[in-house]
Amino acid sequence: MKIVLHAGVKCTDEERLLTTLRSNKDLLAQRRVAVPDPRNYRVILRETLNKMRHQDPSEEARDILLDVFLEGEADDIETVFLSNAFFFGIPREAIANDQFYPKAVTSLAKFLHLFQEDDVLLTFALRNPASFVPNLFHASNVTDFGGILNNSNPLSLKWSELVLRLRNAFPDLPMFLWCNEDTPFIWGQIIRTLTNLPYPQKIRGDFDLYQDILPADAFARFQQYLETHPSMNVSQLKKVMFAFAERFALPDVMDEVIDAPNWTDTLIEKLTIIYDKDIEAITRIPKTQLLLP
Repeated sequence: MKIVLHAGVKCTDEERLLTTLRSNKDLLAQRRVAVPDPRNYRVILRETLNKMRHQDPSEEARDILLDVFLEGEADDIETVFLSNAFFFGIPREAIANDQFYPKAVTSLAKFLHLFQEDDVLLTFALRNPASFVPNLFHASNVTDFGGILNNSNPLSLKWSELVLRLRNAFPDLPMFLWCNEDTPFIWGQIIRTLTNLPYPQKIRGDFDLYQDILPADAFARFQQYLETHPSMNVSQLKKVMFAFAERFALPDVMDEVIDAPNWTDTLIEKLTIIYDKDIEAITRIPKTQLLLP
């Protein structure tokens, strides 16, 4: 079986990937792809992985868990999608000693051991630390902003360090990543990549995130344009999306307000420059697909 593990991260799609996939569950079922209710797996999977700190799972554990996840219909499924934005750690554990998610390798090692007979695809989104760190702080129960950094210099935080740490620990594990800032323009591609749905297969929610950045009348014009140009390929579609965004995008959405105490415009600019270079570095990491617009 193929297992797609979406490890978030927190403060990226905020469950919208799961919501979009579940809104297409009938279509996906035709392709033997299951998107189980997270209530079926998050708690029991977390408990199982926690127990593995002290003992190996039983030989039947994997089959029992999949049976629970899929409500007894595992035999009819080829791909299962599991999602948990806290898989690598809760917000207060997300940063420490100049690293994103220092416990990621340990968490993933237990999961891969549990599902060692399956083909696992790891997927998660990245986000500019200039906005990720403040949003992570507001999503946490940490009361002091410095506490979310846990002795880290924000200028030292790089997603490539996390990706390389995972790659070194799991050389053959395929990873599929994207940048949170790009999601309005590549949402449909993300969905199709994770589920092997071909373009131009219509899916529900294809433009949900794109709709968020346009006024209602502009999005209606965009939809009308799609209806009158049904044969566009992916490249042509992106050009149209960028053109509409450049002309009509809501400024409050595109220009995010960063709420971080004592963070100057200069620091935010430096973080953004480092992030852009970091993304370039990730594109050169083997067996790691980074989807860009």
